[in-house]
Parts: sequence; structure tokens; C-alpha cells
Amino acid sequence: MTRWNNISNPNLIYPNEILKIYKEYNHQISGDTKSIVYIVKNKDTLSKIALEYNVSVSDLVKWNNISNPNLIYPNEQIRILSVDNTNHLISYTVKQNDTLSEIAMRYHTSVNQLVQINKIKNANLIRVGQIIYIPIDNYY
Repeated sequence: MTRWNNISNPNLIYPNEILKIYKEYNHQISGDTKSIVYIVKNKDTLSKIALEYNVSVSDLVKWNNISNPNLIYPNEQIRILSVDNTNHLISYTVKQNDTLSEIAMRYHTSVNQLVQINKIKNANLIRVGQIIYIPIDNYY
């Protein structure tokens, strides 16, 4: 992640800094398995993370060698494996007056794709500070 974001000191990032997070191949599992690294935030639980990424808590425990599933810490890295062929993603933090339509146009994707990737129930309702994952295959 440091090379994707041109970070010279990986121990120094700032609040509200937007970081690019790409899915990457994990050759230790299999050639077509992808993984992402999720950074734990305050009040996160493994259940919440599992639900967000459509995986099981037991898989998260296994993939990350977690000894106590009830104890995770902010800034801890959780690896999430996926066997789908989802595009590479970046994260975007919603700002005041943003709409999904404007975000989709800015990143050359569709509102429908953003809704699907982010499991958004109401495309007309996003909030400031919300993280939106955006496919970048058509952007870069």
C-alpha cells in the first residue's frame, strides 16, 4: 500500500487521508484467489467486517490466525480473501454535496456498479465520511 500511495514513512499517515487500496493476488493460496487488507477502525467487530465483505467470521479467524475473535484492535490489518474476479478497487471518502452519480462520472464507472460493490440500499442516500469503493480498471 505504501508504493500505491507514495508514502515514504509507513508509520505516518494523517486522519481523513485518502489511501488507495487495491485487491492483490495472493500466490500463497492459489493463482486466482485475491485478497485485500482491511484496516480495523474503532468499534469494528469481526462480525461487522465479515458481513461487509460477505465472508464468515470463522474464515476471517482462519485467514488471519486470530486467537480471540472477540478481540481486534483499531489499525490492525485483517486479510480478506476472495475467489471472485472483482475489479481492482480504490476507496473514496464522501464529501459534502457528493452524489453517487457525480462520483461514478468522475471515476468512469456507473452508479449501478457503485451500488453493487458497496451494497448500497438507496443510491440517493450517501453520507459525508462514508467510504465508497470504486473499480479502477477503467480509470487508470
